[in-house]
Amino acid sequence: MRKRLVTRMTGIAALCALLMTPLTTATANAAAAPAAGAASAAPQFAEIGAVPVPDSVRADLSAALTRAERQRAAQPSDIQSQNVCYAVSISNHPNNGWTSAECNATILGDYRNQIEAIEIIVSPDVGEVGYDTHIENIGWQGYRYNGAVAGTVGSALRMEAFRVWLVGSSNPDLHINYNVYLPDFNGWQRPAAIDGQVAGTTGASEPITALWINI
Repeated sequence: MRKRLVTRMTGIAALCALLMTPLTTATANAAAAPAAGAASAAPQFAEIGAVPVPDSVRADLSAALTRAERQRAAQPSDIQSQNVCYAVSISNHPNNGWTSAECNATILGDYRNQIEAIEIIVSPDVGEVGYDTHIENIGWQGYRYNGAVAGTVGSALRMEAFRVWLVGSSNPDLHINYNVYLPDFNGWQRPAAIDGQVAGTTGASEPITALWINI
């Protein structure tokens, strides 16, 4: 057990180091969704109006995962669950629009103001996470991975849809679920999306004002 815990915490430290490297918001043509269980290739993005992400936002996301992993390590092995943590940028919100990072089906968003960007990370032993956003006036951007920002910051462009995929997981029983709140479409979508399915709308000019993600 001690060896397993050391290995897990070493993985967290490596992921935290990755998150502290500079990231920018970029846009690109839509890329194909990564296949479940496939190794992720380095995506190619054409940057349009890149916006730096504050160090505090990356640090908060890293800290949220660290807390969640410590809580998981304290649980009996037969009930341990994998962690997914995320933060979103919302219009008319302080801290450059960024919320505090949360994990595991916690709702982010205020049900009023549009979400414009998102970043997501998962437990190191899950593998990796890829995600894509459909943005007003841009369309699908192409997949981002492991804490990179998908969407735009400071451009007042709504996120209208997104999709998420676990990449490189050796456990076929792991699935990632997510849902969005659409104020003009009776609230939460039914059913929730899973494993690369689209949550939200395209072509309807409808903002997402809240969301959650869970493994």
